[in-house]
Amino acid sequence: MYTPDITGNKKMIFERHAFAGLDADFETLQSMLTQMQERNLQLLSLLQEELKQIEQRYPQAKAFDKEINALEHEVDRVASGILSKFTLLGTELRFTLSVFKIAYILECMADNLKNAVKRLSKLKAPAPAALADAIRGIADATQWPLAHCLSGIINFDEATFQKLLDQKKEIGALYRSGLLTMQNLPAGSISAEDSAELHLILRNIERCSDFIADSAKVSYFIHTGEKYEKPI
Repeated sequence: MYTPDITGNKKMIFERHAFAGLDADFETLQSMLTQMQERNLQLLSLLQEELKQIEQRYPQAKAFDKEINALEHEVDRVASGILSKFTLLGTELRFTLSVFKIAYILECMADNLKNAVKRLSKLKAPAPAALADAIRGIADATQWPLAHCLSGIINFDEATFQKLLDQKKEIGALYRSGLLTMQNLPAGSISAEDSAELHLILRNIERCSDFIADSAKVSYFIHTGEKYEKPI
């Protein structure tokens, strides 16, 4: 169900349906997606702490990832139940169909963040200062987009949507800058093994920006019924 908010944006509300069970299921889906997002933010926080000082946080990251995996399966179960029990139309149908993809996107982000923490724990020596700063920069730049990647699902705002798309370009630029920093390090600064791990750490974090942009495009589809097409 749609209602305009005070800004004129459209906002989905999960209440006042003929079947109370549908309201409850919608609320459950929203809650589980939010939990997945919160665990991803905790994974990012672990990564940021591990970048400051290696303290083998991978077991904790693995536990968060396992919880996200379980939530993804539960989202699939509840959404499938809604589709089998109720006849949905319009935005509510698009929302229910889209939560499968949103949960998958959140799970993929978790895999990348978990793997970044894992790779940090495998380094044989601390990263050179310039490269460590580059990795911290891309991780820090991921904070706001990750915290807002679900905002458009319920309450779609064009400005926030565009900002989430723009962050992909910004983080892509930081990723390329990090690679250049690696290439310009003095010979022998890092081992070949550590160089490979650090490259993959940068790539793991950068991939999150792709998933965040994908989640924003899913929100666009939910509220417009159209696939987002980049302006020419």
